[in-house]
Amino acid sequence: MRYLPFFPDYPVQVTALLESCRDGDSVVYFFKGLPVFTHHVGDVNTFHMITAQFCVQGHAREEDIVRAYRVPVEGVELAVDLYRDMGADGFYPDSVRGAGTAQAPKGKKPARSKAVKAR
Repeated sequence: MRYLPFFPDYPVQVTALLESCRDGDSVVYFFKGLPVFTHHVGDVNTFHMITAQFCVQGHAREEDIVRAYRVPVEGVELAVDLYRDMGADGFYPDSVRGAGTAQAPKGKKPARSKAVKAR
């Protein structure tokens, strides 16, 4: 069974300095009253990534996340461990760093763009 975080339309206090609020289809996180991060309500991977980051950086405890968003402690523990081991990249296994950048085949130099004048 998959548990989705609970994002009400009113501010949720996670700690004395950290809170979040749903704004339409987005969730906005505030630290000391300033917006620091946002993600789509349905983006569970990013929810786990940012809440794990808050825990690792000492801005929240795992228990704070469980209480505020009504998610199982095991999921928060796994997210924190994953963040410690792999950082934010661990939450997006299908993404490829540098996707969309062309690379020259081995042994060949990349062609220079005609728009750039050689010096």
